[in-house]
Amino acid sequence: MKVLTAALAAIASALMFTACIHRPLEEMGNTHYIRIYIDDSIRNTTCRFYNDTLARPEFKLPQVVRVTLNDRQSGAQTAESYLQHSGRDSLGYYLDGYIIADAGSYDLMVYNIGTETTNIRDNYNYNTATAYTNPIQSQLYARIPQSVRAFSGSKIAYMPDHLFVAAHRQVDIPYTHNIDTLRGHDGSFFKASTLVKAYYMQVRVKGIRYVSTATALLSGMAGSSVLATRSMVETDSVRLYMEMDNYRAADSVNTAYIYTTFNTFGKLPKENTLLTLTFEFVTTDGRSQVETINITDLFETPMVRENQWIILDKEIVIDPPPTPPGPGGGEGGFSPKVDEWEDIRTDIPI
Repeated sequence: MKVLTAALAAIASALMFTACIHRPLEEMGNTHYIRIYIDDSIRNTTCRFYNDTLARPEFKLPQVVRVTLNDRQSGAQTAESYLQHSGRDSLGYYLDGYIIADAGSYDLMVYNIGTETTNIRDNYNYNTATAYTNPIQSQLYARIPQSVRAFSGSKIAYMPDHLFVAAHRQVDIPYTHNIDTLRGHDGSFFKASTLVKAYYMQVRVKGIRYVSTATALLSGMAGSSVLATRSMVETDSVRLYMEMDNYRAADSVNTAYIYTTFNTFGKLPKENTLLTLTFEFVTTDGRSQVETINITDLFETPMVRENQWIILDKEIVIDPPPTPPGPGGGEGGFSPKVDEWEDIRTDIPI
């Protein structure tokens, strides 16, 4: 009896141990482990920034990726999974989990979800899934001068957020009785890299103390991109909307550089595409000053092609207001300051 009791206790202990191991609640032969590494080496965002002392754009690693297996003929989705468990090893940051699918040959698509400005259309088809950005909000659009809004007729859109994409043709899943691991053709785990490029841009401004805010529109950009081929949609022309920051040299009071880092699906490749930067400066006395610069040739220079740095060799001069700014020179909206309080003593007749 003691031997039987000991045996039952041993079996119970083994069952308790195995019960703590989390397995998908499906047939193991249809369950496949998958791991996606995120390539977070992004020029002008996480590396190779033009000036490390300036503010960089905010960047967060993806927290969830969507994985789909798709029919190789029609592109239609046949299985999907959302990977949320994250980790990091010698190869970098990854998200992993399981996907349920029968044995067969599929096309695999991966992209991160939860982006603020990048949307996906046709997300249930491998061949036609497309990333795009929406036009800017109507309230924002209304604040743009009419002459700027009407230029070239293309829509004004937000910059896309980084979308990390992996697309693999012909992922073969053999029949097996065990949980297997999906891998690329070379036997490695899948890696997702961003679909957009990040560019740094700056221009020198004289009279910066008269400026409250500065924005820019960049024409000739693609407004969408096909995920599977990582190719921009050439018929979708947009102007990207961006807000500018500024910095001043230590020995300068009235001159500064306004700058930004912007994301894009790419420059439209057509030879007749005109690339222009249109700046609008709102002054401290409420005026609007617009300056447009043609950067078509600049985009073909090695600095832009290799480093994605757009350094404009031009100085924009801001017209002073009709009346001088307030006491102390008036530093403008970019760097406002509050003067110290002063005591005023006087007799008040009663």
